[in-house]
Formats: sequence, structure tokens, C-alpha cells
Amino acid sequence: MKVIPLHLGSMTVDKSGLTSVRDAGTKIDIPVVAWLIEGGKEWVLVDTGAGDPEWSRKYHNPMVRTEEQRIDRALESLGISPKEIRIVINTHLHWDHCFNNHLFENAVIYVQREELAYAADPLPRDRRYYETDLGAPPYLKAADNIREIEGDVEIIPGVWAVHIPGHTPGMQGVAVETVSGTCFIASDAVALWENWEADPPVPGQIYVDLRQVYRSFEKIRRLADFVLPGHDPRIFDKKCYP
Repeated sequence: MKVIPLHLGSMTVDKSGLTSVRDAGTKIDIPVVAWLIEGGKEWVLVDTGAGDPEWSRKYHNPMVRTEEQRIDRALESLGISPKEIRIVINTHLHWDHCFNNHLFENAVIYVQREELAYAADPLPRDRRYYETDLGAPPYLKAADNIREIEGDVEIIPGVWAVHIPGHTPGMQGVAVETVSGTCFIASDAVALWENWEADPPVPGQIYVDLRQVYRSFEKIRRLADFVLPGHDPRIFDKKCYP
């Protein structure tokens, strides 16, 4: 199977939020990313991206996105209609990973049970990430399509949802069997490659349990031959992995 990164726009953030306060004050542009897995019995889409730039600027971070970077347009450029996607995996329910779930009306959306429970009543610091303080969180627009899972689950042969809590309680990565070994979509558990390349790996500043973050690093290391981070611009140096 192959993993294709989809560039869904860029947000400007303070780098220290991704690197445990290192490089405080340094602004960087990071991509919003979804991933298309092809080569199995069904296409699998991992995450659905953020809201539009105006929404992001108003409530979250400055963002730019071309029309071609809308998730429906990004898929259509590959010859795929959102209606053809039958499987979506949300790595977690922060706004920039699930905002467009509703566009995939024919898909089953896999979310960890712990993530759904926490998203319904997050700690005050985390409410904006889930948008519970803005009314109905975006994932609820496709609530009828959500299927709860618990722990590590094989979604289709060769594609596993893997529970890696820490960033959020129900954080999950996606392990994909490829000709080059196991490719692991780490999402926000590993924001940048430099997080993973450090020894020990460096967590971001957004987490609910730091001990779980480090345990999840070890789990990823056991499972993965190659790690794909959640927001590294270098992801797009290649059109697909492997």
C-alpha cells in the first residue's frame, strides 16, 4: 500500500508549541495534512483537515489555503470524489483534524472511544482545540457516521488504528503495511521530524498526560519502520510513501 499526503493549507504558529518551549518566539508555517491510503480493498482517508482560513484566523491561528487545497479539491485532483471514500480515521478530534468529516457522507468514521468521551467534556484549557466553547464541535456534524473503537484495531487488512494516548486521551496513529515496511502516520503525537529525531524524542506542548506521551513514543518505535509526522513541511518533498 501507499500513503499519499494531502496539503490542506498552512497555519502560522509559534514553534515552541511543537517543541517543548524550544525556539520560543520563532514563527513557522506548518501544513494541515490529511493522508490517503491506497492499495487496499478500500481507500482509507486519515483526518479531514481544518476549517477555512477566515475561521482559523478568527478562532485559532493565521492560515492560508488555496481553493486547490480544500480537501474535496485535493481528492478530486487524484480522481476521487468524497462520496467514494468509505473509510475515514480521525487521529483525534481537534478542530484541524476533523473539521470536514461531514463531506464524507458515505464513510464510516473511526474514532477511539476515549477520544469521544473527552471531546464531550474536555478540560478548560482544551476546549478551544475541540471547539466546545464555540458551540457544537465540528465532529458532531457527522456524528451518525462515527464508529467507536477501543485500542488497536485492524481497519482493513494491512491498516491498523493504533491507540497512542498522551496528546489527547484517544489519540491514535495509523500503521500501514507497505513494501518498505510499516509506515506510521503519527499525527500530532509527533508534530515534526525533529521531534522524533531527538534522543529522547521531544513532545509538543499540548498534551493531557506527559507520561503517556513518552509511553506512546516507545510504542511507535516498536511498531514503525518509518514515521510520518503530523505537521512537518518536508512531508511534501515526496508525493507518496514509500
